[in-house]
Amino acid sequence: MKGKTLINRIVAAIVVGSFLTVATACYGPFNLTGNVYHWNSNIKGSGEVNEK
Repeated sequence: MKGKTLINRIVAAIVVGSFLTVATACYGPFNLTGNVYHWNSNIKGSGEVNEK
């Protein structure tokens, strides 16, 4: 029984650690989104993108 408890704790620690590393990636300057907005604002054409 102690072996299963240890394995469960190890798995839980790995899951929590993985979640924390992924969740911290949500914060920051959002460079990719900013680049997409900048690229969209430079599109020439019907003018719909520039007016929005």
